[in-house]
Amino acid sequence: MGDGLKRRWQRATELSYLSPFERRLNRALWGLTWIALLYTVAQHVLLANTPEWFRGGARLGDLCYDLAIAYVGAFVFYLLVVRLPLLRDRRNIYPHLASLIDRVVDEARNLIGMLNAAAMLDGSRETTLTNLEETCRRLGPDSHSWERVPSARRRGSSVPQDA
Repeated sequence: MGDGLKRRWQRATELSYLSPFERRLNRALWGLTWIALLYTVAQHVLLANTPEWFRGGARLGDLCYDLAIAYVGAFVFYLLVVRLPLLRDRRNIYPHLASLIDRVVDEARNLIGMLNAAAMLDGSRETTLTNLEETCRRLGPDSHSWERVPSARRRGSSVPQDA
């Protein structure tokens, strides 16, 4: 039973975009929040009318209660001001950025293919650091590509394009 509960807790708090350290920190912050909430309830329900166990215990209990309330307030503020906007941004912004990032990656692949062609190498070979270094070594001022360089003209532009 304990293993199933632990697995469910990990699934509920696991966020794939966080590093392992950030995931542990996230779980620790949630755990500390629950401990603080339980302490505040215990302070005002169970320990409300009990005598001090040691001298200064009431003041220490009030201090711990105030710290627990402050922590819970800070954590709720963190959730509302930091975490929820990040979640909203991931849902709304990142899918729109994917197409733009794909365009940049495609242009980079085309550029590497053109550089390979200018260096008289196979344009479809794998892009690795050693292959890129070889391409750069073979390129010089007199290198040229037999491929037509795509123009930077956007759709709907009134500027005439070269034939």
